[in-house]
Amino acid sequence: MPDRPPDRPVVPRPHACRDPRPAAHGPVDPPEAAAGAADGAAPRAVICDSWRRSRAAGGDVEIPAAPLVFDADARAAHPLDRHLERVLRRWSCVGAPVTDPDTGHVLDCIDLSATVDALHPAAVGLVAAAARLAESRLELRMQARDELLRERYLRHLRGLGGGAAALVTGTGRVLAADPEGWRGLRVPAPRDGAHLTLPDGRLAVAETLGEVFLLRAAEPGRREDGRPLLTLSLLGADPPHALLDGAALPLTLRHAEILALLALHPRGLSADQLSAQLYGDEGNPGTIRAEIHRLRDRLGELLPAKPYRLECELDADFLTVRRLLADGGADELTQAARLYQGELLPRSESPELRAERDELAVRLRSQLLDRGGPDALWEYAQTSAGQDDLEILQRLVAILPPGEPRRAAAQSRAHRVLSEE
Repeated sequence: MPDRPPDRPVVPRPHACRDPRPAAHGPVDPPEAAAGAADGAAPRAVICDSWRRSRAAGGDVEIPAAPLVFDADARAAHPLDRHLERVLRRWSCVGAPVTDPDTGHVLDCIDLSATVDALHPAAVGLVAAAARLAESRLELRMQARDELLRERYLRHLRGLGGGAAALVTGTGRVLAADPEGWRGLRVPAPRDGAHLTLPDGRLAVAETLGEVFLLRAAEPGRREDGRPLLTLSLLGADPPHALLDGAALPLTLRHAEILALLALHPRGLSADQLSAQLYGDEGNPGTIRAEIHRLRDRLGELLPAKPYRLECELDADFLTVRRLLADGGADELTQAARLYQGELLPRSESPELRAERDELAVRLRSQLLDRGGPDALWEYAQTSAGQDDLEILQRLVAILPPGEPRRAAAQSRAHRVLSEE
C-alpha cells in the first residue's frame, strides 16, 4: 500500500454570498463546534439555525447521505421530491419562490445550484427575475379569467337591488362588490350555505353560482329592469338547488325536473309535451297541471301558461357547461370540468333529462380524453363522476411530468381502481 498523502490545507474559494466566512472553512462542524473556528469568526445566525434543524431531523456531519425522513411513497407525492435526494456539501444554491396570485400559496421554486466557485453573484437577481416573470404570466391569466367571470356573473350582484354583497372566487378573492372598494380583497374560501364575514364585519351567506360564489348580507331585491334572475344548480345536486334573485328557492325533484325542461325549451312547452318529456308514454297532462300549480305558488307570474315557460332571466349550471363545451377552447374546457360537479339530476327518470344527462356526460368526458390538459383532467378527476374513472386517471399519469404531486395521486388512485376490479 502506498503511503497516504498528507492532508492538504483548505483553501478559501470565492463565494456568491455577501458574507462568505461560513463557506471558507470547507466542511463545517455543528454549531457547538463552530465557535472554535481557526479565525474565530462565528457563522451567521441563519447557518446556525439550519444546522439545528438538520440535527433535529437526524442529520450529522459524519453520515455519508441524508437521513431518511420520508419513505418512498411520501417522497413520490412530495412537491420537492428532487431538493431531498442527496447531500451537496460543497454546493451553493440560490432560489426564489413562485407564488400563485390567486391563492397566495407557493406553487414552486426556481433554483440555480452550482459549486461555490462557479456560482456568479448575479445569480440571485437572475433567479428572482425569472420567478417574478412567471408570476406575472400567471397574474395575466388570472386577470383575463376574472374578466370573463365578471362579465358572466355580474348581473347576479346587480340583481340584488342594494345591500352589501360580493362575488368571490372559490379561493375567496373578491371579483366584484357593493361597495366597489372591496374588489381585490380576500375572504375565507366560501362553501355553499356557509356564513362568512364581509370586509365591513357584517355576516353574509355564501351561495354558489357554479363558477363563483355570491355573498350577501342584505335581503335580496328585484332587478332594476324588473326581470328576476333564476339560478339553477342541478349538476350532481341532491337535493337540487335554486336561487331566485339571490334568495334560496327550495325545490322538490319533480319541480326541479320541470324547471330543467323549461330551461331546455325557452319558447315553452304545453302540458302534453311536458308530460311526455317527464313521464314518457305513461304521462298524464292532468298530473303536470297539478305540479305546475304548486310550482306557481312559488314563482307566480314568472311561470305563465299557454305554453308553460319561464318569464325571467335564467342561469343554469348544465346550460353553462354545454355552452363552454361548444366554445371549444382549452380554458373553457377547464371551466366546464370545474363546474361539472356530477350528473344532471342523477335521480331523475325523465326520458328527456336522461338523454340530456347522458349526452352532457359523454361530451365532456370525450373532449377531456381527446384534448384535455392537466388542469382540466385534474378538475374532472375531483368530481364524483371522474374520481374513479380509470381512463381519465391514466391520461393524467401519461401527461403529467415525473415528480408532479398530482401525477403521484392519480397513479395511486388508478392502482386502487385496478385492484378493485
